Amino acid sequence: MPEAYILKEADNYTVFYFEGLRFRPLYNKLIFWQGWREDKSEENTLVKNGMHISYGFEDNGFYLVVEKPAVHEVHEVIEETYGINEFLVPKENDSPVEQEYMLDEETLSGASIPFVHTNLEEFFNVDEFSETGHAGICGITRSGKSTLLISMVKRFLDNNAFVLYRDDGGGEFRYLAYYYENGVRVFIPEGPVSLKISVPVEIERFDWRHPGTIIEKVYKADYPLNVIVFDPFANPEAPKMIGKFYYRLLRSMLSYLQRKSYSEKVPLVFALDELNDIAAPRSKGYSLSEEAKAFVSLALRKTGKHNVKILCSTHRLAQLTTDFRSQIDNIFIKRYAGGDAWAFLKDNTITFNKWAYVKLWKIITTMPPQYFLYFDRYRRFDLYKFPDIPRPDVEYECLGVLGGEGEGRTAVCPRCGFTWTYKGDRDFTRCPKCQAYVRFERE
Repeated sequence: MPEAYILKEADNYTVFYFEGLRFRPLYNKLIFWQGWREDKSEENTLVKNGMHISYGFEDNGFYLVVEKPAVHEVHEVIEETYGINEFLVPKENDSPVEQEYMLDEETLSGASIPFVHTNLEEFFNVDEFSETGHAGICGITRSGKSTLLISMVKRFLDNNAFVLYRDDGGGEFRYLAYYYENGVRVFIPEGPVSLKISVPVEIERFDWRHPGTIIEKVYKADYPLNVIVFDPFANPEAPKMIGKFYYRLLRSMLSYLQRKSYSEKVPLVFALDELNDIAAPRSKGYSLSEEAKAFVSLALRKTGKHNVKILCSTHRLAQLTTDFRSQIDNIFIKRYAGGDAWAFLKDNTITFNKWAYVKLWKIITTMPPQYFLYFDRYRRFDLYKFPDIPRPDVEYECLGVLGGEGEGRTAVCPRCGFTWTYKGDRDFTRCPKCQAYVRFERE
């Protein structure tokens, strides 16, 4: 079915894309009825009274780039020609196009930027660990963010870096554990919970209310891959448990790093799958007070000074705070949804001409899962194809749920002195005897 899109509205031009339609009927109307003519000085361009319309072709449609004074006139001609008076906002493309993706000087000809090609190996160079900065992987669901994350973690491990990996419940770390026998330690919380995995790993327990012991053990550097598995065990009846745990973990990490000499801080990659769960929580399971959310952002931002590289995945960069986003030097773009792709391109490719912009937008919104665009700290970029690590059949299961003392807090009434265990998650409650308010310290 033919469809018409508005890809971009700039101050001085609008970019249209028409799918499933032929350009010739519109071209004839513009030339023979509206007084437009071919611009002899520029290929594929129409001109009229100093206004310009550029056009280009794809396999199943065509583009128009219309200067603002002519947009209203072109709208009317489009409606007369095709009967179209509404334009769509592009959404994600569920069917990746079948084409070979290549980014080279010819593909993005005319893009007025100093460099295009990047050297991805530079990012994994542990000798330049503190120079290359944090990294963010972003893309829509099922675009391959977690797959790219574990592939990058493996590259760091092969380059002798130490890794602290936050598993969000998907268990992807098991594929890494298969390749690093006796080199993987998994932290799970104390309580009636257990983890079963069919490859040899060291399992250690921690008090989820005091997770500082995790950081101390990681910096002993006796295991190259350290994994935190907490989310699957969180009690659904304690809706803030997950958010509070990661807040305490980051608070403990920052405190530990600030007290240690630089020589004791080994290069550490802190891999956070789905960082938006923590830094921009929407669900109750990750809910935090405003003060705690601000501290999470602060801790993430400060770790770069202490030889820690954050490697995170998120659906959208805009979900992260501005403070932390400013520290992300390396951006890995998987397939992105329409509006998010526009926002990213607007902020990072402002020197592009309009055709380079359209070509890059097309790549970002349609590329298959095995591809990603890498923007380095100088905003040079290139397209890469990466192989997924082989995924052997590793049995993995999380059993049990935290409860009891894990979800309760001791409450003492300031009026009558009555003491009980409060199992709710609000920052205040009332005494069951005298109805006086009891407030808890906020996190």
